[in-house]
Amino acid sequence: MKIISILAFLFAFSLIISAHEEPSKTMYERMQKEKNMKRISNSKIKKSTTWKYEVIDGKITDTKSIAIVQEYNKAGALTAIEAYKNDSPELRVEYSLDDMSNILTDTDFSPEGKILEKNVYKYDYEGRLLSGVWFDENNMQQEGFIIEKSSDKKTIFFIKYKSGDSIDYKLEYKYSEDYDRSDYMEANKYDSDKNILMHVEKKYNQYGMAVEKSIFGNDMALMYSFFYEYDNNGNIVRMIKKLADGTIEWQDEYINDKSGNCLEINSFDAAGLLQTKIKYTFEYFEN
Repeated sequence: MKIISILAFLFAFSLIISAHEEPSKTMYERMQKEKNMKRISNSKIKKSTTWKYEVIDGKITDTKSIAIVQEYNKAGALTAIEAYKNDSPELRVEYSLDDMSNILTDTDFSPEGKILEKNVYKYDYEGRLLSGVWFDENNMQQEGFIIEKSSDKKTIFFIKYKSGDSIDYKLEYKYSEDYDRSDYMEANKYDSDKNILMHVEKKYNQYGMAVEKSIFGNDMALMYSFFYEYDNNGNIVRMIKKLADGTIEWQDEYINDKSGNCLEINSFDAAGLLQTKIKYTFEYFEN
């Protein structure tokens, strides 16, 4: 089930750029999504192509390949993603949206156009995610999830079910205040027996932007941390991964245009040697 694995991935790495769209659990998340949509709409971006360049011994070659193509409507909402391998389409995901640009369904297609799976989502009247169900290629219902929220609006539970309604795992998001007004401060992942599998802690600057995210294992020992730096317009310009002893494992540097659209990502190893280079090119609506 794609969305389940994506949400679990975003649970730990939500500030890493993802090719997939994540439904909004809270009004705060919805506000961030609308801000992103407005930027894309104002830039009149119709299509974004991600190019990965070959890097040998820290130097960029002339060889590049398409990795991902993302398509948007005029409102700036993501409508489709196509993933490539060896410059050939490998998977296409199409999104259907409601009038609030909430994702109603996302459907995976093979390069031949065959449906591989579909996810269907439900929201409350203000656009907060409530539940989701996965259907396989035969349109048979399989796994699913529900969202539960505390009455004080400081805790959200994402409960993922296996086929047959048995719990697979649970994600717990904890907020310092109303979850509709801020991002989460702590999060936990539990297995079906309520044993903790992962713990996450986040720190923010005075502007509410995450500057540090620490990941702990099931023994609550620190495994690694991410550190984020921004420009004066609030666009991320650097992300550093450090191990528990404080040593740098890798560092990503972002180059953005004046509107905040990412143009380039350069990834370096601990020694500062370039490992990966990604560039984005855009197609635009005429009007």
